[in-house]
Amino acid sequence: MGFRSKYWGVKAVSKLKTFDPRNNFYIFSDPRGGSTWLAELIQAVPSSAILWEPLHLEYNRIFRDLGFQWRQYIPEDEAWVEARKAFDRHFEGKEWNIFSSQMTYFSDLLFAERLLVKICRGNRLLPWLTKQYEFKYKPIYMIRHPFAVVDSQLKQGGWDANWKSFKLPDSPYVDFELKHADFLGSLESKEELLTANWCISNKQTLENVRHGVDWINVKYESLFLNPEDNLKIIFDQWNLELPDKIDFSKNSRTSLGTYTKDKMKQLSKWKTHFDSQQIDQMLRVVDYFQIKQYSDAVLPEIC
Repeated sequence: MGFRSKYWGVKAVSKLKTFDPRNNFYIFSDPRGGSTWLAELIQAVPSSAILWEPLHLEYNRIFRDLGFQWRQYIPEDEAWVEARKAFDRHFEGKEWNIFSSQMTYFSDLLFAERLLVKICRGNRLLPWLTKQYEFKYKPIYMIRHPFAVVDSQLKQGGWDANWKSFKLPDSPYVDFELKHADFLGSLESKEELLTANWCISNKQTLENVRHGVDWINVKYESLFLNPEDNLKIIFDQWNLELPDKIDFSKNSRTSLGTYTKDKMKQLSKWKTHFDSQQIDQMLRVVDYFQIKQYSDAVLPEIC
């Protein structure tokens, strides 16, 4: 069944059902941060249907019309009524498009008790969303080494445009970008700019006092090395039993290239794809934003 057929089926069923946003599962990560793989693992939970990337502005006119940028920030105590209503509609399963419905069949939605909401580029919204909703299941915040993320983005091809400089978003709440405008304007290489995007997406959430309290912090590298143990930690926090039918050996549908059985070698691949100058340039960005969790080491120091 094609994406368009899936969409029309899901759209029809959505008129019959309303989900409780508090009862959904939520995954937040960077693009190419491993969220597809994690969503495919969690999808083994019975009676859940995937809402795929509701913040993708190319397909979602509602958030686009609100003036959202790709990595929108909302101060956690801000009362943005229109944004809250937009999230209500999506988290209730009432707003779908051909992109967000691509992983869901109408039968999945018909028998689902909750949505599994996968959001890239929403990391900055976590503090605000977790004050807007009393989630029964803490959202997952999965973070991956910025250099590995940049490497995967460059290989994937979605970031092939000629980036010559940082462009200040035309959207609400850009104080953070304005504060660092001079530094961001000095960046020239695509690697530096993509690393800066990672830092902008994660710094405020990583430094929030509720980090690891109101959302579940998952390190991609730890999940990759020990998937079953890490997934059990998630389900324990949700007070749910870990499903026995999860296939931990299966690669993500969006994975690139070939995988080696040596997991540390796999995690280290980005070191072979960047030269020393590129790594130094990316380190300069990470150091500027005072991201303490990551360096030129493969594994995170703290998170």
